[in-house]
Amino acid sequence: MNNSINYFPGLDGIRFYAAILVVLSHIESFKNRFEIPTLKLFPISFKYWGDFSVTLFFVLSGYLITYLLIVEKQKFLTINVGKFYMRRILRIWPLYYFVLLTGFFIWNQWSFLWDPKISIDFLKYSKDSFFYHFLFLSNISLCLYAGLPYLG
Repeated sequence: MNNSINYFPGLDGIRFYAAILVVLSHIESFKNRFEIPTLKLFPISFKYWGDFSVTLFFVLSGYLITYLLIVEKQKFLTINVGKFYMRRILRIWPLYYFVLLTGFFIWNQWSFLWDPKISIDFLKYSKDSFFYHFLFLSNISLCLYAGLPYLG
């Protein structure tokens, strides 16, 4: 148990439920691709709860980052923006690049999972767009190689 002033144990439950809803949302979105029948175990669809949960994660992140900046300002009477961004980079980039490399070099080997009905050739898309993702320009990559996949 972390007793640091920067740790809020009350938020763990919210994060847990939000993460579960994101997972259920992903399952909902992929069940058609793998032809999994819809089970009526739940009276609601989880299709849009993932979007809500991601928004909730952003709200929590904004709250926690603002809190940390306020504490730093009170403690040192200033905010070291360079150190702030370096802490964010060291926290986010290692996992981002791990997932990126795993996704592009390992996941691509599992081409048998891709449904031929998908409108884009994912393997070609991923090879051509790797550097866009590497430079945090994923949206440009989606527009260039995949069109506008989320319309409709």
